[in-house]
This record gives sequence, C-alpha cells and structure tokens, in this order.
Amino acid sequence: VKEIAYGQDGDFSWERFEERYNVDLANNLGNLVSRVAAMVDRYQNGQLTPVASASEPIQEVTKTSVAQYVAAMDRYALHEGAAALYRIVDATNEYIAATEPWTLARDEANRSRLNDVLYRAAEAVRIVGALLLPIMPQSAGEILRRMGEWRDPTSVTLANATEWVTDRDRRIIKSHALWPRLEESTAATAKERKSGPMTNDPSKPADARPTEPPSPAPAPTVASDTRLSIDEFLKVELRTAKVLGAERVPNSRKLVKLEVDVGTERRTIVAGIAEAYEPEALVGKSVVIVANLKPAKLMGVESNGMLLAASADGGKPMLLQIDGDAAPGTRVR
Repeated sequence: VKEIAYGQDGDFSWERFEERYNVDLANNLGNLVSRVAAMVDRYQNGQLTPVASASEPIQEVTKTSVAQYVAAMDRYALHEGAAALYRIVDATNEYIAATEPWTLARDEANRSRLNDVLYRAAEAVRIVGALLLPIMPQSAGEILRRMGEWRDPTSVTLANATEWVTDRDRRIIKSHALWPRLEESTAATAKERKSGPMTNDPSKPADARPTEPPSPAPAPTVASDTRLSIDEFLKVELRTAKVLGAERVPNSRKLVKLEVDVGTERRTIVAGIAEAYEPEALVGKSVVIVANLKPAKLMGVESNGMLLAASADGGKPMLLQIDGDAAPGTRVR
C-alpha cells in the first residue's frame, strides 16, 4: 500500500514484496512492537501505570502524523496514509534510542521515569495499530491487544482510538514475532506455492507440467547494472554503537574483540583493526556497525555485527565515527 498510489498502475514482483516485508514489517514495525513489549515485560513485569511527567515531543509527532494520515485517507491517498503512520514508527524508534530505557532500568531512582518512557512508546505503537486497522486488520488487532488496548478491535474507530491516552493502568503483552523475516529459502517456497501450475484434469497430478519446447540459444551476455536499489540498501541495518570495552584476540595479529552498546543490548563484535588501534583507545568511541548480520566465529570468538571502516588498498583501517551525541542504536541512513 505504501509503495503504490491508490487508483494508479504499479509494478509488482515477489522480490519487491519480500524486500518490503522484511524492511517495513519484520525489521521496522514488527521489531518495534517486540522491543517495547520485551522491555515492559523485563523492566515492569508487563504492567504500566499512568504517566506522571509532562508531555514530550513524541506526543506531538504522533498528533501531527495522525492529522496527516486522516487528510491522506480522506482523499484516498492510501500510500500517503501508510507513510504517515510509519513516521510515528520512526519517531518511536528514535525516542527509545534517545531515552535509553535499558540505562534508566539500572537505577531504582529512575523507576518513575522508566515507566513514563515505556508508556509513551507503547501508546505511540497502540495508535499505529489503530491507524493500521483499515490496511491490515488482523495484524493491527494483534498490535492493539499487545499494547494494552482495552476495546475490542471491532469497536475501535479513528475517532475513539487516536487520542493520546496515558492516564490509566495498562497491561502490555509480550509474544512471538509478528512478522518473522523471510529468508531466501522460505520466500522461494512461498512463491512456488503461489505461482505453481493448476489443473482441473483429475487424471493428471497437481504438479504436472506441460512439455515445453527446447529453450532458444542464450543471448550474448550484456553487462548488468550492479548498483543497488534503495530497497536493497535498506536491507542493511546500520546503527550507532558505543564501545564499552576492547581487547586483543589471543594469537591474532589483526583482531580486536569489542563489547559495544547498541541501544537495546550489548554485543560482542570482532574486528580486524588491531594494526590501526590500541584496544584501550577504542573505549568510549561512537562507531557505526552493521547490526543485522548473522553471527560468525573468528578465532573461536562469536562476532555479532561488523564495524564500518575505510581503508586504502593495503592501508590501515580507519573507523567511521559519529560526531555529536547520537544515542547507541540510532539508525544510520
């Protein structure tokens, strides 16, 4: 819906579908729902109490985005409406990165502040669920349930569910991932199920295929454009991280083992930068990492991510660093 203007022609492919599913649903909205529920479950035993502190910018961003959503839907610009609700998603991710609930949770004196931060994040996600109801009714209803919506989804309307409400007790429900990532093999199977041949002849098996003529000789190879589309680039999740500790990997001349804060968790990352940096000089630096790589073992140490660095051919690596006070876990775009 977000990709194609309502009433106009648009291109569709399963590859494009998989990209949008992973980028918008699995990595973005689905991950946000899971993060909020997991933090409330971990730090508040699933229970939030009314907010005691003054309003914060996340509330105004949500209000503005709701107004943009309504204006777009009133003129049947469904793609603009979907984009408006995703502005709330992005703002909530940024709010969490800026307020660092995991840091607040370490000090009992911050308990009230922690409750308020998590309540605001949950309320923003609840409103996203309400806005999503006309587009994805079943999934939106599940978001509402997890974020403590007290009404049945069938009675939720744009008028009664998009007001900012933080003055009542709320139970947040942690559950399974709403949209698990589509890996290549899973996606291929789904496409085969949807595009496989059909037959009405009971004498033929369902997977019977008509005999095809021999394929023509392949055309001469033409150099292809190897540049990435924006959607392909967005599959790579770049985030800021703060180095908390660093040490050389035993028996390795190049590898350094780093402990980094990525916002929602601490990770171990192994990087080949020992020839350019002393471990103690790395502590405290804000760096950029690839956050959604699968784990890999280097010299027996499991690495969960990759540091970004520049280097000339044969030269020493130079880490990409962040100026200013970007919170760990901030998305790099």
